[in-house]
Amino acid sequence: MGARVLIVFDGKPKGTVEHMASVIASGVRQTGVEAICEDAANARASDFAAYEGIIIGSPCYFAGPSAKLKALMDETYGLRGKLVGKVGAAFTASQHIGGGNELTLRAISDFFLIHGMVIQGDAEGDHFGAIALSPTGDKDEVVVDESGECHRLGQRVGELVNRLAG
Repeated sequence: MGARVLIVFDGKPKGTVEHMASVIASGVRQTGVEAICEDAANARASDFAAYEGIIIGSPCYFAGPSAKLKALMDETYGLRGKLVGKVGAAFTASQHIGGGNELTLRAISDFFLIHGMVIQGDAEGDHFGAIALSPTGDKDEVVVDESGECHRLGQRVGELVNRLAG
């Protein structure tokens, strides 16, 4: 079995965050790495250890990830030591440019660091992870479309997973 990346997201069905997840998955797949998108409602924390990379996406709620994603991340307590060296990355969408986007990404990144994971950042684009701005959360009403950033994030994660897998 080849390298795999799990993309876990929370958001409205057919909304901005789900759309971002699908674009990120296309970037991962372009590197030859398998990408699996999973809604947070269906994801199981116990499955995280089976993947070489984990990308988490959340709408920005009060400058942090959604309660559903936070609960899922909290469920990984029993995996401490089992995610070391795996690749992690984050993405988010919010209604406002100053709505806490970077704080949401940093909260997700803190989760990765606590597990000893390697975080994929970006020296050129959205440094902490991909961000989209959508006043309603509807992918058809995105003010700042980060599809290019999402695709690049997926590519960079896939490339890093390949590099670390040797």
